[in-house]
Amino acid sequence: MEIDVSQSIDENETQEWDWDQISKDTFSGMTVALALVPEAISFSFVAGVEPKVGLTAAWIMCILTGYFGGRPGMISAATGATAVVMTPFIKDHGVEHLFPAVMLCGIFQIALGLVKVGEFSNLISEPVMVGFCNGLAIVIGAAQLELFQDGHGADYITGTKAWITSVEVVATMILVYTLPKLTTKIPSSLLAILIMCFVEHVIVRIVIGEETCTITDFEEVKPSFPIPFFIDHDFTFDNAPIGDYIVLALRLCFVGLIESLLTLKLIDEITQTKGEPNQECVGQGIANLVTGFFGGMGGCAMIGQSMINMNSGARLRLSSYVAGISLFILVVVLPPVLNLIPVSSLIGVMFMVVYETFEWHSLKLLAAALMPLQWREKCFSTLEKIKRGDVFVMLVVTVVTQVSDLAIAVIIGICISCSIFVYQQRLPKCNSYTTDEGKTKIYNLDSPLFFASCDEFRKLFNPEKDPKRVEIHFHTAEICDYSALHAINSVAERYKELGTTISLQTSNLSSVRHVSKAKDLLTKIEIDIVSELDVPKEPIGLPHVVKRGKFDESDEMGNNRSPNREAIAANIEIPSIDRENPPDDENQV
Repeated sequence: MEIDVSQSIDENETQEWDWDQISKDTFSGMTVALALVPEAISFSFVAGVEPKVGLTAAWIMCILTGYFGGRPGMISAATGATAVVMTPFIKDHGVEHLFPAVMLCGIFQIALGLVKVGEFSNLISEPVMVGFCNGLAIVIGAAQLELFQDGHGADYITGTKAWITSVEVVATMILVYTLPKLTTKIPSSLLAILIMCFVEHVIVRIVIGEETCTITDFEEVKPSFPIPFFIDHDFTFDNAPIGDYIVLALRLCFVGLIESLLTLKLIDEITQTKGEPNQECVGQGIANLVTGFFGGMGGCAMIGQSMINMNSGARLRLSSYVAGISLFILVVVLPPVLNLIPVSSLIGVMFMVVYETFEWHSLKLLAAALMPLQWREKCFSTLEKIKRGDVFVMLVVTVVTQVSDLAIAVIIGICISCSIFVYQQRLPKCNSYTTDEGKTKIYNLDSPLFFASCDEFRKLFNPEKDPKRVEIHFHTAEICDYSALHAINSVAERYKELGTTISLQTSNLSSVRHVSKAKDLLTKIEIDIVSELDVPKEPIGLPHVVKRGKFDESDEMGNNRSPNREAIAANIEIPSIDRENPPDDENQV
């Protein structure tokens, strides 16, 4: 598979870069760079490494995923999801062995992108997405509480300092919310940070005579230029934990890709454009490979910073470049300026990200699903109840996100969603009727036949009462797997024992391919593959029996759901039916 990393994956990215959009992306990238600093430092503490390890990963990943990734405007850097995974490894083997594992993670991600693993992101259902967003919003919000301490590992602030910090946080949130109504030329988050810098260093410190925490109170950022990890650290491959390298690399690989693909899908919905998941996998892999080489802790897409970028109007890859380059300049050239930023302004920006990320409407869906009908009619003016299974998935993903990590939460959510769907589709839909003056019985399947529906499929047939010729039709339905082939064979065997002729007829393309390749497995039944052109359209109103599992059903108007194409093919005269008094026996039709 060839992936053109230099070309847009979306038609909208080929639009002309007007100056207004360029300015939005430029200022948005600068805002993201400022917001990345405390995040990268915090995640470095979580992983148990020096801040420069997280900051190096942040700016390298921003630039490389901006160029090689599959989603313009998405921000990648060191994240909490990957930091938590690598913490035990660093405690056991030291930080010097982390970097080869990060590089190996990048190789795995590139390989998975080349084999199109990104396409599996389609398995992520909307309830999983909602649970992911809600869980991540809670994680991001909880991570800000540490910044209310009087420095890293210190006690929480109290008294006047706590009050001033809280006021600055609220003021920042108000500015972020209201400034876009005045101007959209400069991102509101960047303006809010600059305004709060003035408030802190002029009003609070000079006029009031108090002070709140700045970045330097948590960890002073010192100039650091990236060099290969084996030069900066006492590293040797002698007695290297190769097995632990592979385990950590695989965990980082899957955690990073899941969070990145979910973030990509979320931004797709926000921008109404389509990203390229396979290209994103490759981009993440290249970024981690390079990051590990230069002594960075690796990472993945950051939904919080990506939301800041989107809300600031960024839509091009330029914003990622600017964010990475700006952060590089801040880390290498301007650490003294960076250390002056009040932490309260960054907390306020991140709290607004929490507000934008959390799916508040899901609370109403949750309440509606749990309430009885009478309560819903009294509490809500609109009908917005969804299935309780979907609500259960949302809750599980949200909760597991708090007790484990995002990757585990999403995998569990996908498994539950797939299980619920399979359970709901276990009852096959079948139209059965007789032709040729009752000498032939036709079973026309209208739903896929797969492992979960095979037992109910077998119950549809009655060999003792059926005529001496039976046909099973798969024109609109699909034969999905080996379980389906085995079920068809077992049904045919029951008819063969009674001397009944049974045949399988299909025009469904997927079923034709499946049956053609496995016809020697269907030894008990005649196979008749027909062209879709040979299956005439069905007239409306032909009576028949619709079976779904053990139940007969018709539509709400009392009409039959599916017309009878086979009756037309056989030139059978359709009898008139008294719909007020339908026949008791399907063989009377």
